[in-house]
Amino acid sequence: MAHAPLRNRHDLEISGQRLRAELDCSSLLITRGSEGMVLFEPNKEGQEIKSLPRPVYDVTGASDTVLATLALAFISGASVREAAELANLAAGRVVLKFGTVQVTREELLGAVAEEQ
Repeated sequence: MAHAPLRNRHDLEISGQRLRAELDCSSLLITRGSEGMVLFEPNKEGQEIKSLPRPVYDVTGASDTVLATLALAFISGASVREAAELANLAAGRVVLKFGTVQVTREELLGAVAEEQ
């Protein structure tokens, strides 16, 4: 979607802001696998959401987990940033499992507790 390689932070920033404007959306979240995510919002630089280094067993369903968690957290009243952070934690738990799996409430609460 960026129509350009994202080799460094500058490329990511330019492409993320351009894409957010082209899509005319208030927020844009770019997932970056083991490098976490970057959230783009109006009048702000891209906000990095870091991932913890961990063994990855299977990425199947990780992006679905991000979308579902992001949407549920946001419609439940979280800010876009809070929802993205929670989605990042959820995806980090799912890649520790094999196959198409879900992250449980308990696992997600445990991930939140570890972050604090």
